[in-house]
Amino acid sequence: MNHSMSADQQRQPTVRSVASARRMGRVASYTMIAVLMVSASRAEAQSQRAATTSDSTARRVDREPSVSDALRRKADKHGVWGSLGIGRGRAGLDCATCATTTSAAYGFHGTLGMRVSPRFLIGAETFVWMDVVGGGVDRIARGSYLIGRSYPFSSSRIFLHGGLGVASFEVNDGAVAFLTRSPSLSMALGYDWQVAGLTVSPTLTAIGSTGGRLESNRTGNAVTENARMGFLRTAVALSWYR
Repeated sequence: MNHSMSADQQRQPTVRSVASARRMGRVASYTMIAVLMVSASRAEAQSQRAATTSDSTARRVDREPSVSDALRRKADKHGVWGSLGIGRGRAGLDCATCATTTSAAYGFHGTLGMRVSPRFLIGAETFVWMDVVGGGVDRIARGSYLIGRSYPFSSSRIFLHGGLGVASFEVNDGAVAFLTRSPSLSMALGYDWQVAGLTVSPTLTAIGSTGGRLESNRTGNAVTENARMGFLRTAVALSWYR
């Protein structure tokens, strides 16, 4: 009996050692699984952040710049601007002794100025309109203005263009010429159209004068004291920026 109890006493530490080893194995397994799960979770989070960053970058790259962005970049890069245009218009004089008819002809205009802000430009403009083809009476209109151009809508290339200056109108029948010159107002509505890297600007312009003396080049006498010029023109201009 003593021998049997001694054997049982020897087996009990062995059983306890095996159980302890099993518990340690289970703990180690659970710890390894937890570590792997945390690592996988971190890897997935990093992958999601990378995908989000990539998508955001792609959207920024793929997003088409707005008109206001284009104007702002152009304003940052370019300070001086200019344009040359050709158009067809009708002009005439209004006074007590003038014929009320108007005539149509082609003319040219040019502008040179600078950009004050992304949506506002200033400059100087001049134009000449000549109805001298076909014989008879020649009519010539000229004008020079200090102008301002505004882009009132940030999402559109539509612009408004206005100027103050001096305009003249001359009528010459070959024997005698009559000329009037007076303060003038110019107003225009236009659109900037990008074509192959160039800016093409169709415009509709109305010009009027306040009225002045209509004088003969022979005598210098005034035919009337209040001759007003009216002018309406459609034109297309090419613009560039420096």
